[in-house]
Amino acid sequence: MTRKEKSIGKLEGKIALITGGNSGIGLATARRFVAEGARVAITGRDAATLAAVAKELRVRAIKSDVLDTQARSSLFDRIKNEFGHLDILFANAGIAKFSPIEETLEKDFDCRLSNLCFLTNKSVNTPTASAREQMGRRRFRQSRHL
Repeated sequence: MTRKEKSIGKLEGKIALITGGNSGIGLATARRFVAEGARVAITGRDAATLAAVAKELRVRAIKSDVLDTQARSSLFDRIKNEFGHLDILFANAGIAKFSPIEETLEKDFDCRLSNLCFLTNKSVNTPTASAREQMGRRRFRQSRHL
């Protein structure tokens, strides 16, 4: 069995969110996750490319700007409502500003870092399937002792 054949189905049953999944590395990741069996949601700011990728890969496309606080909250609310939980966050969206390191502005660096931090923070509040299962077990054990 080839390495590629071994990876097929590796993400079966997992829910993945890929920010910036409508182009570049995010799109390549979406293709791979779909091939490995994940249910995938992608985000991006361009409605046309999102629609094209959604049609090609049969993924859920959500127009969203992850730098917008309200949009991030709305995004994770939609994930919770449409999928029930989230297993994988691939925080890929970002703004590429190419410059020598000595010309990199602190605000540009902060923007990239805070985006990752805030996305991760919101995703933690969207329980995974195994976390929901654990919470259910705890509730069951607690109810037996009442």
